[in-house]
Amino acid sequence: MPATRPLALPVVVLATGALAVGPAQAAEPAPASKTQYLQSGQYAKDVTAAAAPATAWVRERAADIRDTTAACRAYGLPVGTNGAATQPTVHEPTAAERSAARKARTAARAARKRATAARRAARRSGLSRSARAAATKRARTLAARATRLERRARAAAAAAKAPDVAKPAAEACRATPTKPAIVFDIDETLLSNYIGVPAGNVEAGSLGQFPGALTGTGTRMPGVGETYDAARAAGFSIFLVTARPDDVPGLRDTTIRNLKAARYPVWDGLSLRPSFFASSATYKTGERKGIEARGFTIVANVGDQESDLVGGFAERTFKLPNPFYSG
Repeated sequence: MPATRPLALPVVVLATGALAVGPAQAAEPAPASKTQYLQSGQYAKDVTAAAAPATAWVRERAADIRDTTAACRAYGLPVGTNGAATQPTVHEPTAAERSAARKARTAARAARKRATAARRAARRSGLSRSARAAATKRARTLAARATRLERRARAAAAAAKAPDVAKPAAEACRATPTKPAIVFDIDETLLSNYIGVPAGNVEAGSLGQFPGALTGTGTRMPGVGETYDAARAAGFSIFLVTARPDDVPGLRDTTIRNLKAARYPVWDGLSLRPSFFASSATYKTGERKGIEARGFTIVANVGDQESDLVGGFAERTFKLPNPFYSG
């Protein structure tokens, strides 16, 4: 929801008794016809395109955290600010291991040559049936031995080879998040109060979103739903920070029902603005600060308004298009 300035913006009482504010400033220029922009499907396409980098970043960051954590633990290095050292599982190869690997490879190559020679001998013409059978049996025996030696050589080579993952610096291990999280706004981010919501009036600016919010008829936002799914699959903690006012009776319960109906079944925290007249930007910045104070690292913050994103406390921010709040 857009940021509010109680002294400058008009206040409207809806039929439900909830308060709504006039339009907030938008980052995008308003289309000539907001209704046409929505009904043409272009809005959904634009949001999907804007959410794609967020989804890609979540997957990329998750893979980076997973791989770095595994490498750090393999070397026994502490992960995270308060991490403890673990028992190393990899080491630099010793001179004896390298020598054993060389000897194993030499023996395997020699055994394979003898097996090849024995097979050729078994195929020579002029051999009696018994001699051919004996040569074939010898060739098979030598081939089996060669196979065993080759397996032993591969194991010895693996022990004598430095790990493929370069040893991470202790600083990088300490900086790796142990509790990665993502923060989502709700209105026009996770939920659309316009797409598929007959009561949503895009021409009314920010007022147009309130029927969907108050009745719980918001629909899953295309593209952003995939970001949420990617965060869940990655094991990230999910926090929802919305400017919906907590002092509107029943709005929290309606919000929860709407989120679950839109296939957002779980989250680790749901924060509503404590007062209708509180600054959205200040409140949301404070919420993110509190999340990080609890040991979480916010790797991504996704919203449709600048007030959702300003103030820091996130590795990256992702702004979704929303020209409907321009009036």
